[in-house]
Order: sequence, then C-alpha cells, then structure tokens
Amino acid sequence: MHASLKLFTLLSAAATAFAAPVDVPTSFKLVANVISFDLTPSIQGYELSVNSSTGYAYLTEPGTGATFTQTSTGIDTDVTGQTTHMLITPGGTATVPSDNEVVFTSGEGTTGVDIEGGLLAYQNGGFTACPAGFLVQGNNNVLINYRKAGQRFFYGCANITLVAQ
Repeated sequence: MHASLKLFTLLSAAATAFAAPVDVPTSFKLVANVISFDLTPSIQGYELSVNSSTGYAYLTEPGTGATFTQTSTGIDTDVTGQTTHMLITPGGTATVPSDNEVVFTSGEGTTGVDIEGGLLAYQNGGFTACPAGFLVQGNNNVLINYRKAGQRFFYGCANITLVAQ
C-alpha cells in the first residue's frame, strides 16, 4: 500500500508538471510610483490608461485607470473596446534618451513585457512619465516612455516604476 501511494503521488506530480496552463491572465491596474523627479502636480499613485484614438499609454487620476492582463506573450487591455497589446520600442543610446512612447496596438505587442516582483518590466529597463507636449504629442496627458537599462532620461520627466495592483 505504501509503495502504491508513492507511485500514485509521483504520477500525479508528473501529470501536473506537463499540464501547465498556457496564457492564463491575471487582472491588475498599473500604478505609478515616483522614484525621482516628480511632476507638478504630483503623479504619485496615478494609474495607467490607454488613449482610445492614439493608443498612447498615459497616466490618469487614481481610480480611473485601465485594467490589464498578463498573458504568455505580454501585457494586454480591452479598455478601448477591443483587446490591445503593449508595444515598447526601445531607442536612443546610453547618452541620448529616446522619445518613443509606450503604446497599445491591436497588432502584435512586444514579447517579454512582464510583471516581475510586482513591477512592469522589460529587458531590465525602466519607465519615465513625461508631459505629452514634451514628447511632441500636443495634448495635456502625461505619457509613458521606456528607457533602456543605464540610459539617461529627459529633464522634465519623472523617473517611475509601474506597480501591478
């Protein structure tokens, strides 16, 4: 009896290991945590949302942000009425920051965007929050910008993490 129980336990564990779920989403908000150089007014605690006409990721007041899901391929939302995928386009160099905004697209998103340790993560880089006019978008939103690991960020932008809550 004891040997058969061990065998049953071993077989059950092996079956479970091979039946790992694929693409099981978890819902969450992405909340700004200012690391340095906060904007005025402060964006601490603001939530990420998506502009339905442009796809730009921007910060909005607490309680009004989009809900996101993590899938096996990246970060998605349906706040615009259809499922869209986070697209990050790294650019610039270590000494020259990039003005590429984080956007959401109905096309293919960026593979490898993930929630790690409760934070939005991609290739060991970070995020900044910049006034849209600074990034040549001509509106009053505060847009999200990606910066590679070690890359400087623009003066006038807040250095942030995006916390999954």
